[in-house]
Amino acid sequence: MNEMDPSTTTPWAQPEEELLNSLKSSSQGLSTVEVQNRLQRIGPNVLKPRRHDSALRSFLAQFTNPLVLILVFAAVVSAIAGEWTDATIVIVIVVASAALSFAQEYSASNAVEKLRAQVTIKANVLRDGKVQPVSAEEVVPGDIVLLSAGSLIPADGIILEARDFFACSLSRQRRWSPAISCCSQRAA
Repeated sequence: MNEMDPSTTTPWAQPEEELLNSLKSSSQGLSTVEVQNRLQRIGPNVLKPRRHDSALRSFLAQFTNPLVLILVFAAVVSAIAGEWTDATIVIVIVVASAALSFAQEYSASNAVEKLRAQVTIKANVLRDGKVQPVSAEEVVPGDIVLLSAGSLIPADGIILEARDFFACSLSRQRRWSPAISCCSQRAA
């Protein structure tokens, strides 16, 4: 069993002390030395970079829309029927529409990437028994993260204690759904 992977024993069902012991942590948080060791062993708390499509692939993706495919099919049928003017007009409109959509999508994607590069998520953690603000990249397994209203959750974790807890989650499908929990202090 991995020393910092209590998932084999359903961590959310473990008593607080047992969970902290399995993570080699305590209610006072981790020591600075232990955090440095874990960062060296495990690495920073970052998501794998998203694969970026090439500009050509993004442009060609504009032609996968069913309506565009129907128009291309109609242009081919017009060309086969000898209606070159109609076929040319439809193809020009389809290509112009795809170029416009590509340009908007490409510039929006670049803007989002620039914003992501500028935003740094901070978290308040207990280290050496004291609250310390750290970058979310520096959060390691076993850290005690302190959350308050408006806090962004920097990593996967288990709620040890909560009062008036309400969380809104944005899933991978980009749909907002509220996650309401009426937690009280965990039984030890």
